[in-house]
Amino acid sequence: MADELSMQSIYEGVIEKEASLKLKNLEEAYQDDENRIELLDQALDIVKQACADGELPELNASEVLSLAAELVEGEMMNKEAEAWFGHGETLAFLLASKGVTEEDIEKIATDEDAEDFGDACASLLSDYYAGKYDPEAETETETEEEEEAGEEEE
Repeated sequence: MADELSMQSIYEGVIEKEASLKLKNLEEAYQDDENRIELLDQALDIVKQACADGELPELNASEVLSLAAELVEGEMMNKEAEAWFGHGETLAFLLASKGVTEEDIEKIATDEDAEDFGDACASLLSDYYAGKYDPEAETETETEEEEEAGEEEE
């Protein structure tokens, strides 16, 4: 009986429950996100291998899950940052195609029209991604639906 209540067995029980709770929370949080689930699986393998290779100290199950989840969220943030950077590059290209210069942007950034400029940028990006604006043609193009709607009005 005394052996069953040793500090080590109590500690192990607490760690096991903590790991189970973390796993349950991760499963709930990631339930519909295949990217995160796949990344978590990979991150768990990486952390376990790093522990086995001595690159990390020995970690309990709860610590492994925590570290793997941190790796997943870091990777997701990197992917989001890359996407936003891509949008920024696209916007710069589109603005240049409209003749907007760096000086124009600096002037607008200190101007009362900054919000309108932001709205115009968002609209320009939206039109570009929807295929409504082709910077190579330097004109806005209508989608088939808009063309049909215009023909119906006539």
